[in-house]
Amino acid sequence: MEIDKIIDEIEDIVDLAWQVPMLGGKILVDSNEISQSIRNLRLTLPREIIQAKNIVSDRTRIMENAQNECESVYKKAEEKVRAMVDEHEIVKNAKISADEILKDSQAKINSIKSQAIAYLDKVFLKIEESMSSNLSEIKNTRKIIHDNIKT
Repeated sequence: MEIDKIIDEIEDIVDLAWQVPMLGGKILVDSNEISQSIRNLRLTLPREIIQAKNIVSDRTRIMENAQNECESVYKKAEEKVRAMVDEHEIVKNAKISADEILKDSQAKINSIKSQAIAYLDKVFLKIEESMSSNLSEIKNTRKIIHDNIKT
């Protein structure tokens, strides 16, 4: 069960609870029902954390792939330069070509890295917003529960 659904359940429990007259908006809730929702929340939270860890792992893999591609392109460029060393004119052309390949490779690498970082930033922002929102809702719900228990 997703955290949002569990929080919705807790809100429904609070919304549908009996209001106690003359106690300033205090309510009575079924302790078993609210306890079950809290247990579900505790069980769901670790899955959300695992999902965040998987995203971090994906980020690492993407960065490693970009680095490997960079090295591969660079090695190919070096091999191409060595193969063209036979004649003076070929050497000139090889240097020009190698420089262009290296420049293009670096541009590709920078582009891939930028795209990977932008993607990860969006994903982490969404996770951060979701977790922050969920944490705020949990704190508010706990406060409501504690306020109701005290009265």
